[in-house]
Amino acid sequence: APLLQDAKGKLIAVHVHMNGPGMYYFNSHLSEMKQQLRSQGCDLVRTTFLRQPKDRAISAIFYSDTYTGVDLISMPRSDMNQAVQKYLMEEKHFDNQQLRYLLNNRADTGYPIDGFMELNGYDHGALEAAKQILSTMEYIAFTEDMQAELTHLGEMFHVKQIASVEVVNAHSRVADLLNPDTMTLIENRIKGDEAMFDMAKTLRAEQHQS
Repeated sequence: APLLQDAKGKLIAVHVHMNGPGMYYFNSHLSEMKQQLRSQGCDLVRTTFLRQPKDRAISAIFYSDTYTGVDLISMPRSDMNQAVQKYLMEEKHFDNQQLRYLLNNRADTGYPIDGFMELNGYDHGALEAAKQILSTMEYIAFTEDMQAELTHLGEMFHVKQIASVEVVNAHSRVADLLNPDTMTLIENRIKGDEAMFDMAKTLRAEQHQS
């Protein structure tokens, strides 16, 4: 790529979003790019932001009106819980989303990872793959203290001014609308995310010790 041939004096940021190349397949290419950049006296830094899994799962359900085509908030509470339970039982879209994002940018087609990411289940192959990817990242960040994380990243990249981040949670109390059966389903759907989140916390602590 032309940018890799002439990277000196430049700060280049690349944001990878859903349905793009997943890290499960693409991370080795990034490692090659890192070596190429280092040969020029430059570097490549990988970072990711993770969120507490239950909070993220609940937020994702109520954010996904465009996916489900249903305005959950406007529904009667019993109907809303039935609809959420149906999505959780049938849709990979709501199953261990952060683990799917990391491995495959949550794409259900194109780069199949279904061998170890079936609906309502994951195996140690998925977590091991996630660990290998996270272990190559120079900085693992968490959204619970977004401003501090961005400030630290700014220091890493010698960026003097970091904009203040406004935290907006449009549905901050939706968890109160979910009944125990729905919450149990959510907890079952985030077991992989929780295991990865705990693993990421450990890797982050090791980063800070090194």
